[in-house]
Amino acid sequence: MKPTIRLLLLATLPIVLLTQCHRVKECPECMTPPPDIALQLLSTADASDLIGSGVYQPADIRLYYKANNVDSTIVDCEVVNADAKHYIVATAMAWQSANGIKTWYLKLSNADVDTLYVDVTRGSNECCSFYTMTALEYNGVDLTTGGGIYQIGK
Repeated sequence: MKPTIRLLLLATLPIVLLTQCHRVKECPECMTPPPDIALQLLSTADASDLIGSGVYQPADIRLYYKANNVDSTIVDCEVVNADAKHYIVATAMAWQSANGIKTWYLKLSNADVDTLYVDVTRGSNECCSFYTMTALEYNGVDLTTGGGIYQIGK
């Protein structure tokens, strides 16, 4: 074999091997976001929709957490009407929980403020990151079996 060809093969072989090793470690960008949280407020007496029946007004509903003992950190939530049922949907709550905010307050009226405990953790495997809800409590009652829409009796 000529020295030039041998030199060319020796120079090319490490480059080919390095690029092959690099390909093995490549992963597609992927991330599973935190789950949305939808709360449905139902009467414990007759299971009626407390927002739809007018007990609570959508315009009065606020979701917030305390920062430095101040109740001023309000997070967007909306009341969604789907199939004649009303849900309080708060996407930002799960994201904020993953960042360390675990205790939330749901103001339904001037006289009615409830406590939510939300624990969302971030995990990852070799390539992708994902978020998992590990706890959801409403006034100390476990709601994690709700599967996306969590019914709350009041």
